[in-house]
Amino acid sequence: MENDDYQPLLRRRRNSYLKWTASKVLEFLELVLDLVKDVPESLEEPTAQKFYAKVMERSYTFKDLNYVCYLEDIAYDYSDTGEYWPSFKAIKEHVVQRLNYDNEFRFYFKDSIPFGPAAHGTQLYGDRGKFSVTLELEIPHYKEIALYGNNDEYLKLCVENVPHNLPMEDDCHYINRWFLQQWLKDKFLDLFKSSNMSVKVSYCQTFSLSYQLRGMRHTIFAKPNSDSKELIIDFVPAIKVVKQDSSIDFWHAIPKLMPGSQANYSFMMSNTRYEKTLLEDNDLKNAMILMQLLCHAKGLTKIRYYHLMNLVLAKRIDFFATEHSLQYIFVEILRELYNAINDEHLPHCWDDDINLLSNISSKVLSDYEIILDKAYDTLSTYSDQENLSYDRCLSHFE
Repeated sequence: MENDDYQPLLRRRRNSYLKWTASKVLEFLELVLDLVKDVPESLEEPTAQKFYAKVMERSYTFKDLNYVCYLEDIAYDYSDTGEYWPSFKAIKEHVVQRLNYDNEFRFYFKDSIPFGPAAHGTQLYGDRGKFSVTLELEIPHYKEIALYGNNDEYLKLCVENVPHNLPMEDDCHYINRWFLQQWLKDKFLDLFKSSNMSVKVSYCQTFSLSYQLRGMRHTIFAKPNSDSKELIIDFVPAIKVVKQDSSIDFWHAIPKLMPGSQANYSFMMSNTRYEKTLLEDNDLKNAMILMQLLCHAKGLTKIRYYHLMNLVLAKRIDFFATEHSLQYIFVEILRELYNAINDEHLPHCWDDDINLLSNISSKVLSDYEIILDKAYDTLSTYSDQENLSYDRCLSHFE
């Protein structure tokens, strides 16, 4: 699919590697011994590709070793290095500490929680330096906040039973998304008026900070005093709520930018901490990186990281990942994404009624369906192809 905004993805380079378990090393040594014990002079040097091919022919364990190595290499080469995480943490903690100088903010503030690809360890190398943080706000008697369906499939938060006058509450006793955003915006603006916002993160590295409200995101731009990369940190307010009939103690209600007469009441359920625990598997992280690369390479620009994350959790691919290796996890995500686009419905992981594809036209989804169908037909066969080359595998991701 043609995409006028296509930009080649940045990648990092390193020597290829494969993590071997003790059982794999032992099996490999036994296979080598079995091959060389009779006629060692007839075999190639152990550094030759043919030598390893003969070993792999004798073992199901190593049958698709090349493909697994290729996928691991590609995911590693295009993944974030994590080099900016210490600077991000220092800036985040500085901003949150200064916000807490405000008594009203401190009254509601509970915690700051990183989320998204940087926090999950699934960020692409080209996106390094971009971070997202939820500002968890705990309203007194938050368990009394009632959740009602909105006319756009999202939720509205009724605080009629909360015995406090809230700065983000309107005359109808609902938390108004616009009031919430303006309240938090004022806190950030007051912060920058009263303080010289710069952060020294090391002996020779200082970042100058600036602020901008971008949609639902309160963005801090951190410009370094060196040739280092500018960091972008999005802060998103999250109202602590309780969801009925849920085994999880509490949830977050995130403001959602939606059109319509009820737009100021639109909130979406999230659980940042719990989501992170479900995405801890290393092969699952690599599969998420590969899916982002595939979507970028195929021009599927409407498919964002939150689509993939919700797909993984809604379809319980996190559970599938505990019993399968990288190549199968990746193909499973690809298959489920194709199915969702074919159905024109990708459910939110915490609310099946929310369709995360509702803002993408049927024409675009039809184009995406064709592309993903072709990609699945090809990539699902690679585990069984003995002569698969690295360049052929890589061609799907760049």
